[in-house]
Amino acid sequence: MITKAGRIPTVITAVLMFLITAVSANAALELYTVQHAIEQRQLQWTAEDSLLSLLSSGEKVGYAGLSLPTPEDQAQADLWMPEAYASLPSTFDWRNVEGASWIGPVQDQMGSPVSYALAGVQNLEDLLRIRENESDLNLNLTAYPLIPEDPADGSFTAFQNVLKRFGAPVDASDVNENYTIRSWQWVILDEPDVEAIKQAVLRGPVLTLMDVYEDFLYYQSGVYQALAMNFLGAHVVRIMGWDDSARAWIVQNSWGESWGENGYARIHWDDPFSQIGRFTVIQQVDPISGAVQATDNTSDSASTGSGVTGSSTKQIHPMTGGIADSSPVYRALDETPLILQSTTVTLAWDACANATWYRWEVNTSSVWNEGGRVFYGNIGTATSRVLNQLEAGVVYYWRVWAGNDAGESAPAVGPAFTLQTVSTTYAINASAGAHGSITPTGATTIPQGSAQTYAITPASGYQVSSVLVDGVSIGNVTTYTFQNVQANHTITVSFKTAGPDYDINNDGFVDVTDIMIVASNWDKTINDAGFNPAADLNGDNRVDIADVMMIVSMWRHKV
Repeated sequence: MITKAGRIPTVITAVLMFLITAVSANAALELYTVQHAIEQRQLQWTAEDSLLSLLSSGEKVGYAGLSLPTPEDQAQADLWMPEAYASLPSTFDWRNVEGASWIGPVQDQMGSPVSYALAGVQNLEDLLRIRENESDLNLNLTAYPLIPEDPADGSFTAFQNVLKRFGAPVDASDVNENYTIRSWQWVILDEPDVEAIKQAVLRGPVLTLMDVYEDFLYYQSGVYQALAMNFLGAHVVRIMGWDDSARAWIVQNSWGESWGENGYARIHWDDPFSQIGRFTVIQQVDPISGAVQATDNTSDSASTGSGVTGSSTKQIHPMTGGIADSSPVYRALDETPLILQSTTVTLAWDACANATWYRWEVNTSSVWNEGGRVFYGNIGTATSRVLNQLEAGVVYYWRVWAGNDAGESAPAVGPAFTLQTVSTTYAINASAGAHGSITPTGATTIPQGSAQTYAITPASGYQVSSVLVDGVSIGNVTTYTFQNVQANHTITVSFKTAGPDYDINNDGFVDVTDIMIVASNWDKTINDAGFNPAADLNGDNRVDIADVMMIVSMWRHKV
C-alpha cells in the first residue's frame, strides 16, 4: 500500500514576522479581537465562537497545559531514519487512501490536559488498522485507565513508554486485552523538518507538539497561523497528511468534533508561533497476533507514580531454552502450583538470541481453553511481565512462544502458581506510667482497616493526668478507640493524685492562666458548646462561682 522512502535533509529558514496584536495575558479574549487581527494580518483562516472559546481562562488552560520535552525526555528515543525515500505527492490525507479512511474518531479531552494520552492511543489503533490493511478494523482502545490520577503528572514521552511496555486496553468490560507499540522514535526534535515529517506521515499518522494560544480555540476553518494571543501551553496533535499548495499540515485535534473542521485543522507548517512539527514522534507496531493484558503500569512515572516493591513481588521462570531454526526446543515444566504469598507476580523467561518477539499466555485452564484466557498476545521483545489484580485461590498457568520472521517455537510452559491473600497489619504500642494501667498493654498487632479500643484504669487514689496518642494529648480520657487503622500508632498514659486539677494548663503552678480558663467558661454547662470539663473543678457539670472560689483558693500554689 505504501512504498518505503529515505530521508533527504532539508534546511528551512523561517523569517519571523512579529506582527502581533497586543493582548494582556490576563485579559479575556473576545471574538472581535481575533477576527480583527486575522483581517489585519491578511491570514487565511476563519474565527468564530466555540464551546471552548466561551470557557473561563482557567478552564481553557486544560485544553493545552503541557510542557516541552526536557533533555532527559529527548534522550529516551533515537532519531528515526527511513530505510528508503518515497516519492511524495503534493497532497496526502490518511482519511482518503485507496478510497478509504484509516483514521478513528475525534477524541475530546474535556478540559483535562491529556492530549498526549488520547492522541497516543488513537494513533496506536490507527497504525494497527493500517498494518492489518483493514480500514474498518475497530479495536475500541481507550487511554483513560493509563492516565495518572493527576493528569498533569503525565508527559508526552513517558506515555510512549507506557504504550510500549503495557499497551492500551480495549474499552469493554467483557474483554481483557491490551495492544502495544513495538517502539517509538523521534522524527524531529526542536527544529521542524517538513520533508522528514512527510516521509514519516506516509507510513502512518504521527504525533507532534505545538504551542497553543487562546486564539486557536476560535479556529473554525482555513489554514491556521497563530496570533500569539495568551499562551496556554504545549499540546499534542496528530498529523494525518499535508497540502503543499497551502503549505499546511492536516491535523486531528482532541477537542471534539464541534471544534474546527469537524475536529480537524489545517495548520501552516512554517507558523513561527505554534511551531508545529517540533518534537514529532513516529510509533511502530507489530501485526496483531492476539492481545496482551496490561501489566503493572504503576512502574512508569506517567502512570500513578508508585512502583512495585521487592517485598511484594515474586519472580518465577520457565526452563531455559532457545529457538532452533528447524525444530522447537522448549519443554513443559511440572505444573504443580507454586503457592505465593504476594500481591504481585513477575513472570520471566530467558531471552532467545534470534527471537524478535514473544507471544505470551496466562490461563486458568491447564489444557489452555480459550475461555480460560486471562492474558494473551504478542508482547514484543520483553522477557518479563508483571501481573497484579489476580484473584487469590485461583491456579494460573502460563506459557511463552519465541518467534521471528521465519516462524515461532513451541511454547515454554512456566510453573503454575496460585496466590494466597496477604493481610496487611499494623502495630499499636500502649504504655502506662505509675499508679494505673492500660488494657491491652504493650504491642498489639491490628489488621489494616480494623479498630482497637483501650481501657485506662487509675489506681486507688489516683486519676488520669494525660493521654497521648502518637505524641498528641487528647485529654484525661479513660477509654480510647483507634478506628480504621492504616498505620502504626502509640498511646501513652500518665496518672496523678485524685482530686480537683487546679493546674489546668499543666505548668506546675496555679496562676492567673488557670483562673482565666475557669473565668472563660463562666456559666457554661456540660450541654453548652465550648464547655471545658477541666474548668468544672467541683464536678457538678457547670462552671459557676463555686469553681471560681476553688481556683482562687489555690492561687500561687505549686502543684
